[in-house]
Amino acid sequence: MRALLGRNRRDDDPGGGAASAQNWASHNSADEDAYSPLDRINRSNVEALGLLVDAATGKLKWKFDPQTWKHDPGKLILMMPVNRGAAYTDGRVFSGTLDGRLVALDAGTGSLLCSTQTVPETGGKAITGAPRTFNGKVIIDNAGADAGERGYVTAYDAATG
Repeated sequence: MRALLGRNRRDDDPGGGAASAQNWASHNSADEDAYSPLDRINRSNVEALGLLVDAATGKLKWKFDPQTWKHDPGKLILMMPVNRGAAYTDGRVFSGTLDGRLVALDAGTGSLLCSTQTVPETGGKAITGAPRTFNGKVIIDNAGADAGERGYVTAYDAATG
């Protein structure tokens, strides 16, 4: 997982106030301008960003493979295999998978907590965008317009999926 650049904010402080200065809950700012007022990462040091590691040992903390090839290998052919980010709340990392699942991972261990199929298992819908979390919910949209699919947005309980 690459370090995420975005405005520092928490789910319960969408305005990015001083109390949330160390919490990056999503991949982007609330107003979607992709601008960060932070200055510790800049053009001269951005190339030093890398994989998330345990700061004490320098070892990789965890990684997760959604194994799309097991769930729906056809999506790997039909869609560009991209993932535009993750969201965090209450010790959980949320990410969409190319085959249309919304997964919740334990932020400390990377273990799968739940997986919810958000699109029909047949057809051209997929997830390539990043989820959002707020008020105990996680929302996700789907991709598929290139395959003539109509999109929609769904919300799930962040604690149970």
